[in-house]
Amino acid sequence: MNADEMMYELGFEKVEKHCKEVEVMYQSVTENECWAVVFFKSYGTEIMNYSVSHYLWFETDEDWKKMDPIVDMDLHKAIHQVLLEHGWL
Repeated sequence: MNADEMMYELGFEKVEKHCKEVEVMYQSVTENECWAVVFFKSYGTEIMNYSVSHYLWFETDEDWKKMDPIVDMDLHKAIHQVLLEHGWL
């Protein structure tokens, strides 16, 4: 199974050409939850990094709140597969 398929099974869709600083981005958006996995190079280097973000919508505040992302083993494996397939690992 390739990286895009692994991410898709976890509910993520690949976002094409998000911005020039981002190499690859996957996101999962539902009515009250938003996850993003962003792969980017460190400024001025060829070192690849990634960031995982998690937001929840709170009706009482009518606002998105940033949560601590807890990466389970399946998401960890999918992120690792993205790094492998792009030759970043």
